[in-house]
Amino acid sequence: MYEKSKMEKFKVNDQTTWWSADETVEIEDPKLGKLKVSTGI
Repeated sequence: MYEKSKMEKFKVNDQTTWWSADETVEIEDPKLGKLKVSTGI
């Protein structure tokens, strides 16, 4: 577990603050359209 003070600040609207994805899944939803979910550490 990382200490909060050592973690980089994550901002949803700023992709430069996003961590690298370990895995990505894409699906097509009939109502929402294309959905992409990425997981990382």
